[in-house]
Amino acid sequence: MLIYCGFGEGCSGTRNRPTSFHRAALTLVPFLLLCLGVVPASARQGREVGKLRTVRQVLVTHGSTMAGATADFFPARDMQGVEAGQGLRTLKRAQAEVDFRDGSVLRVNERSDLVIEDTPGLRNIHLGGGVVWVHVAKGVPTQVETPSATAVARGTVFTVEYRADGTTVLVVLEGTVEIAVGGKTVSVAAGQMITVATGGTPPAYTVPDAPVAIPPTLLPVPYGGGADAWWADLPNNLGIAVTTGTSVLLDLRTSTLGESLQELTQAPPPGGGSTVPSFFLSDPVQRQLLFHAAQSTISADVQNSGLTPTAYAALHGSETLTAAGFTAAQITTLQTLGINNVGDAVAALSVNGANLTVSLPTGREAYVLSQIHGLPNRDYRLLDQNDSSLAFVGVGAALALLTDAKQLHFPMPTLSGEAFGFLNDPEVVGQRARIDGYISQRTHYILEGNIIQVVTGKVRTSSKADSVFVVEQAVSDRLTVFAGRRRFYEGPIFQDDVLSQLVADRYTGAGVTYRAAGVKFDGAYLYDANPSVRGAQHGSLGSASTKVGLGVFGLNYLHVPGVGDGNGVTFHGSYPVVPATLELYGEAGRGPDKANLQSYGAYFPGIYQKTDVDFFVEYGRHEGLGHALSFIANRSIKKALDLRAYVSFHGHADTRAGLAAIVKFSTR
Repeated sequence: MLIYCGFGEGCSGTRNRPTSFHRAALTLVPFLLLCLGVVPASARQGREVGKLRTVRQVLVTHGSTMAGATADFFPARDMQGVEAGQGLRTLKRAQAEVDFRDGSVLRVNERSDLVIEDTPGLRNIHLGGGVVWVHVAKGVPTQVETPSATAVARGTVFTVEYRADGTTVLVVLEGTVEIAVGGKTVSVAAGQMITVATGGTPPAYTVPDAPVAIPPTLLPVPYGGGADAWWADLPNNLGIAVTTGTSVLLDLRTSTLGESLQELTQAPPPGGGSTVPSFFLSDPVQRQLLFHAAQSTISADVQNSGLTPTAYAALHGSETLTAAGFTAAQITTLQTLGINNVGDAVAALSVNGANLTVSLPTGREAYVLSQIHGLPNRDYRLLDQNDSSLAFVGVGAALALLTDAKQLHFPMPTLSGEAFGFLNDPEVVGQRARIDGYISQRTHYILEGNIIQVVTGKVRTSSKADSVFVVEQAVSDRLTVFAGRRRFYEGPIFQDDVLSQLVADRYTGAGVTYRAAGVKFDGAYLYDANPSVRGAQHGSLGSASTKVGLGVFGLNYLHVPGVGDGNGVTFHGSYPVVPATLELYGEAGRGPDKANLQSYGAYFPGIYQKTDVDFFVEYGRHEGLGHALSFIANRSIKKALDLRAYVSFHGHADTRAGLAAIVKFSTR
């Protein structure tokens, strides 16, 4: 009223028309008062302090709020401005980054709630829950305040976590941070951490007299530890709004259960060495002749003989095709393909993706091929049917040691494992053991073994799902080189047993991975370009993807000599057609065998946010191998247990269903 009286009305009370001078003064005076600090803080809200980068579902308020306060949240836009006093919330599997104008960076993990208050003298981050990583530009006073403590820093790197029980955990990676609780202040240096505990009613917060060293299992790799930091990979995922474009779906796809199902339905042929023929038929007509001949004669006999070639020979007097009851025309067809006995026929069926409709005592049709190879079938070799591929791991490790000789350190590796069993089929179980560690700050190794066990009657069959043993070295922040056996899973579908994707297997070889903002490329020389064949069959692959809008799209190439024309190409992509509600993804193209490949799927992130259940509908089709429609639901319980249910329809008369429990552990 005082301002208005001085510039809008005469002091005598008579109304005067505002002049141009008056209008200019009305604009300048609030600005001058703001600079002098006269305008209250509530009136200063709305000033942009930086830009927001989002990953999936991030929410913001319109206007000022405080972390945890009742407010209306709205979906955030990638690259939108962040205003002082604005509330920021990340949902499950969502992350965010705030790039401040002064060069400071704030990264926010999932399920976090905060407000940034920014004044010329202090940036105050109110953390109401969750975890943040802070990189403070030199000379910028910054503090992170939780309900139980306040961490004050200037020019440093640290993380702050505020847990649901009121505990605050400060981890300092660079510089020094002071943490204050009540009237007590403790200084925490780089490589140290401190925990502020809570207890009592009302809660009383206590802080130790001194910090402790960060354990190697919690210290991130760039700082000499063995832990993978959640914030390190965040820049590569910024701007992506689809789950299928990041590592979340990959974790589901590469679980023990998903890979075991593929192993059981697509088992490798028996025998060993590079002299074993592949029996892979690029001609769909020949493939169907093989399926028909084998289906018409082998199914019932295999079931009656106990699923072993030895028992088969005992039943017929020999293991020849004639003894098995093939017709002359069928035998001629098979021998033309190099198939001379029942064992060859079974191997050919396996390589070409056939499913013999043999009913086991439990009606478990999907697992027949892994057992036809013989009981007992104990194959615990580490890698890809040929132990000479270990040379790739050895060469990779030697080069890594030579290039990192001055930075060697061997922190305790992370040990993890999984075991699964079907609740509706207790005769099938699988296990995985994994060692994940470092030999320097730049060199990482993974050693993983997988075992599937099928119990039929009194006999236990053990079969190895192809394992992983790879050495990776980060040449730079963007470029990594690797050697050994690793996964190449670029497509989104994780439970696909009709081979409808091009790059969806493990291969032994050497190559590079390049990752920049929104771009990823894998290129490799392959020692075993056809994993169905034991021994060397050299080839190559390349896979590139990039962000387009809110989604991810890419191109895959696989070269497999001796199969068709040897070259396969597919396109893949994922996009949120209804943001936060429906995501579509798929892959289509041609395999090296000239077969058309198609895979499509739908994911429902809204269901996950409300129920913690991942739900997918997936369709895969391989020309000559058939098609399948699957419905998959997965529910994780406290990161130690997954419950997964699925129903798959193959062709017109083959339906499979399962309910499995996956138990997990990790020392991390």
